[in-house]
Amino acid sequence: MSIWECIELLNEFVDESDPDLDEPQIEHLLQTAEAIRKDYPEEDWLHLTGLIHALHKHGAYQYLMNEEDKENLKWLHVFNKYDLYSKSKVRIDVEKVKPYYLSLIEKGVSLPKLNLGGLSLRQDDTATSFTQPPRPTTASEDEHLVSKIHAILDAVADRAEMHAIIGAQRNDWNHLFTNSINAISLTASLMAGISSIPVGEAAPHMLAFKLSSVILFTAATGMMLITSKIQPSQLAEEQRNATRLWEQLGRSIETTLALRAPTQRDVDEAMEKVLALDKAYPLPLLPGMLEKFPEIVEPTRWWPKIQPKQSPQAGGNGWSHELEGEMRGILRVLKAKDEQQYTTLGKLLLNMNKTLAISGPLLAGLAAISSGLIGSPALGPMPAFLGVIGGVLATAVHTLEHGGQVGMVFELFRNCAGYYRRLQEEIASNLGETDVQKRENGELFEMKVALQLGRSLSDLKGLASYASPLCEDEDIKEFAGKLF
Repeated sequence: MSIWECIELLNEFVDESDPDLDEPQIEHLLQTAEAIRKDYPEEDWLHLTGLIHALHKHGAYQYLMNEEDKENLKWLHVFNKYDLYSKSKVRIDVEKVKPYYLSLIEKGVSLPKLNLGGLSLRQDDTATSFTQPPRPTTASEDEHLVSKIHAILDAVADRAEMHAIIGAQRNDWNHLFTNSINAISLTASLMAGISSIPVGEAAPHMLAFKLSSVILFTAATGMMLITSKIQPSQLAEEQRNATRLWEQLGRSIETTLALRAPTQRDVDEAMEKVLALDKAYPLPLLPGMLEKFPEIVEPTRWWPKIQPKQSPQAGGNGWSHELEGEMRGILRVLKAKDEQQYTTLGKLLLNMNKTLAISGPLLAGLAAISSGLIGSPALGPMPAFLGVIGGVLATAVHTLEHGGQVGMVFELFRNCAGYYRRLQEEIASNLGETDVQKRENGELFEMKVALQLGRSLSDLKGLASYASPLCEDEDIKEFAGKLF
């Protein structure tokens, strides 16, 4: 096929990730190309790149780049700006601009020395064979490492998708159970009230309504016990966080591949992180479900033992006594304030959730027993009163527990505590390495800590005073984190 035929064929392809589904693909390509043409009128090869950019992926082999490729990478950054932000409401007249781009294709513009992954174009506007560029090294070990890291990346992507699907399913469970149980409880309360209404001079109970209320209250009690045990809102939050962490791991591996060839350490660390995440967030509901009412509230742990990311450089590797003091101050504040805050809040929510989880089924069970006793002369109106009130209170308690998603909030607090615990271990791991040259670059690490805490670099320096042994924990009045 010719290049233009390939472009026209794209109009039959629907990209569900593209918000402009009503706009033909060819117009997006031309919008990109025309925007580049406007800003870089002399770079006709870049105009052509904008036109054909959707025909193959850029940057798929960045770990194979040599120095010349890296130098030319600036053009990719220029291009990305137009690919992402060139869409507009102004439609492109395809037939009007088509001759210009056909002329570029036909004459074969003078391209800079860019590595196009083995794709070459002949003057007759057809593509020749597509082959991967030669590796910078022929060592079979490197090829195996690349294969291994890609296998891990595939598994990570698969896990992220599975957790996302299960998270959506369990969120639906929460809404379904909450609405169904509330409807059943209120219906049973109504029937209990109707069955106690006097008829004529006598006061016989209405057997059908009485039995129906007993059955419905019993069913509501059983369903409340199940939902209190599994906590659907908490299950959904676990899967949402797991999805985020799996996607984060995938991006980390992709970044490694983009920057350099993977090493055995990269493969080992990726495997350790996969196993740690599998343990922290199991996929099956039973067996293996995380304990929803633990005896001791601990921060969620989803990472293996942290080792410093060595980035040796000449000199001090970006570390100084001031930076070490700053990190020790941050470490102390994180432990004394941030982690402690979310652990304490988690305990509070856990106790509240325990009370609600017991109260709901207990009230529904009391209502079921009371409904069965409606009409007993010795008890008078009390059974009907307890049946109706017990059912209404059970509905209110269940709505507060699951509609308010108390279990989800508890899991959220536990995850936040884990977030700060992990950051503590990262800092402690670097400070614990006595050989400064084996630590992660200090300036880069400081920036990463600032981003994870939602602070500026100047803000971090203000926490250095808390590293002093003269400072007591009670003297620490601020939190290290500003994100949440």
